[in-house]
Amino acid sequence: GAMLITLSAENDGLRVDVASEADFQNNVLGPSVNVQINPGAKPDVNTLSDVPTGSLGFLLGTDLKSIVQGGIDALRSQGGDAATGLDDTIAQIQDKTGMDLEQDILPLMGGDWAMSVTADPDSPFIVGGLVFQLKLKPADVEKAQQIIESLAQSATEGDTQTVDVSGNTFHTLGPDGTSIVGTTNDRAILAISFNGQPADQPAADVADNLGKGVGTTDTWRNTAKHLPQNSNILGWLDLSNIRELAEGKLDDTAFNDYETTAAPFVRPFKYLVMGSASEVPQSGKLSRNHTVLFLGISK
Repeated sequence: GAMLITLSAENDGLRVDVASEADFQNNVLGPSVNVQINPGAKPDVNTLSDVPTGSLGFLLGTDLKSIVQGGIDALRSQGGDAATGLDDTIAQIQDKTGMDLEQDILPLMGGDWAMSVTADPDSPFIVGGLVFQLKLKPADVEKAQQIIESLAQSATEGDTQTVDVSGNTFHTLGPDGTSIVGTTNDRAILAISFNGQPADQPAADVADNLGKGVGTTDTWRNTAKHLPQNSNILGWLDLSNIRELAEGKLDDTAFNDYETTAAPFVRPFKYLVMGSASEVPQSGKLSRNHTVLFLGISK
């Protein structure tokens, strides 16, 4: 295959375009490493409105089912210990939950998904936690609830607790409640807190603000214009917010030094956004992809 990379300057930032036409099923990583994303699966643009505003960053896509199944098939094709270990793991999951990974769990993972990072000004690392959400078909919600409860029981050896999140029943994955998982009316949500606080609030921030998130803001609309249309995967980092939170951790001496050294260089950086769009192969195994990385810069 082939790859083309260009770097260009725009009025509000720097843009890197990566265009490729390559055989991802027989790539330089080896024929057993299938890294190809289903090119026909595009996330609904409205899913961006479910990512909480104030997030430090997010990654969004769709059809985890095909991605995970591709990885499973790749490991099986290797044979030997890799394939044996995979089948043992799948058997253990079924033994503990009564659910088959490929027949019961993966079919629920075909919808849009988003993973966002929450901020915490009081945390040493400014990151408060992580929230993963997966859209479900209405007919799959009840089955997803059963699987989630079984997984929680297995992870805690039967010691999981129930937590109310905006009127929905979630299950703890540990004794301190810093990891919880559950379903709302149309999605599964996993929330993990990194600051020792219960994870019910980050989960509620998603459940209570669906349709009011990042995708509804002028900031995102101005950012999205730089990305390929119909991207399979989208990613974004709020560099301004991250920088401001990090600056708040500096003492006076360190801040004064920072003002004269790094600050003039990093403060113009506002955000980093990524979009990756794949096309269905027209013939053979070659797949086309166009990925854009854009670094927003302004006064």
